[in-house]
Amino acid sequence: MRRLFLALGLVLLVGLLVVTAAFGLPGQPVTLAQFVLTLVAALLLVGSWFVPAGATLRWYHLVGVGDVLLGLGMVAAASRTWFAGADLVYTVASVGGGLVLILIGVQFVRGSGWYRLEE
Repeated sequence: MRRLFLALGLVLLVGLLVVTAAFGLPGQPVTLAQFVLTLVAALLLVGSWFVPAGATLRWYHLVGVGDVLLGLGMVAAASRTWFAGADLVYTVASVGGGLVLILIGVQFVRGSGWYRLEE
């Protein structure tokens, strides 16, 4: 499972680098906040690969915080698009997806039995 999160973090980092190289840093505050949340989440997902077995801070704690940050970024994006006149269905789907990511992240941080969190 750790490899999956390493791959996701690397894909997010590469995507952010490509978008930044093509368009520069975002100018709007909400978009910049979403960019920073996604960047920190990607770094946490990649960093979870390097946590040694048996450490006090487990790899899934980093993954959980990263998921929470991704979820907050989705909710921030939904609020921005809602106030810009986006469709209600898109806004509800974005907020719902963000809240689900936040819930999954909280479960990872707790070390929940919902997932197989082997070392």
